[in-house]
Amino acid sequence: MITYNHEKYIRKAIESVICQKTDFRFEIVISDDASTDNTSAVIRSYQEKHPEMIKPVYNKVNKGATLNAIETMQRCTGKYMAVLEGDDYWSDKNKLQKQFDLMEAHPDLAFCYTNASSFSNDDESDLQTVIKSKPSEQKFDLDYYIGNHCFFIPTLTMFVRRNAFPDPVPYWLYQAFSLDWTLCTLYLTKGMAAYIDCNTARYRQQVGISSSTPYSQIMKNGIQLAKNLDKHFNYKYHHVFGDNLWRHKNICIYYFQKKKFMRGIYWFFSCFFYNPYRTFKDVYFLKTLYKVTFQGLEAF
Repeated sequence: MITYNHEKYIRKAIESVICQKTDFRFEIVISDDASTDNTSAVIRSYQEKHPEMIKPVYNKVNKGATLNAIETMQRCTGKYMAVLEGDDYWSDKNKLQKQFDLMEAHPDLAFCYTNASSFSNDDESDLQTVIKSKPSEQKFDLDYYIGNHCFFIPTLTMFVRRNAFPDPVPYWLYQAFSLDWTLCTLYLTKGMAAYIDCNTARYRQQVGISSSTPYSQIMKNGIQLAKNLDKHFNYKYHHVFGDNLWRHKNICIYYFQKKKFMRGIYWFFSCFFYNPYRTFKDVYFLKTLYKVTFQGLEAF
């Protein structure tokens, strides 16, 4: 479990793990990334009650979500890992047992996952299911995942074989904003994945890095990440990782929306030189660009 300034939510997250009904023992490795609120005090109170279960780590300096997550997973000692952030929680008390049983029965699996529901901050009156379309195959491999453009898998529902975690960790992984789907691709080099059709978790939106980091920065990081993955897989999946035109278009739209026209023009020409035919053929892109520039449309 990773956390940063989650004083308001961390109790519910920890309780949702402690209350899991299993026929096996498990540890809870919690890494507080130098929170400036009372998150660490809450963790200590639970560690005092459950010293045999809770293994806290208190970073003296803020390392950022990516590095904190990687180091926390590296500290895990069990056969399997399940990831949860301090502002989310598990809603099914049998989550771990269901996934453990499946993984034990299928040694060819690197990980399994379930559906989850999202909500905005504290309002759980309008839960939204995060997986709208299930994979066509219950078990799938790396080719299927990448061939379907690395579709969304809710990290807070994943149950991963620990030896599927990359060792050593590629240097470029430490620079990634989108650690979730990137790790999925690396896990799938060690085995298959399976979807369990049930809902086991609640995901809180608009609290983490994605809500505080400029959209353009996320897209630019995604471009570099795709290049690194493309090289990592020896360009086998270049048809997916090599196609970043959609990111270029989104950055262009973002800057025009923010009235940063010089940067917007730069990224428009970037789209043009990337692929002039696909740029001008994309009517939706051109209409959206017009609307954000002249009609005040909020695209992001």
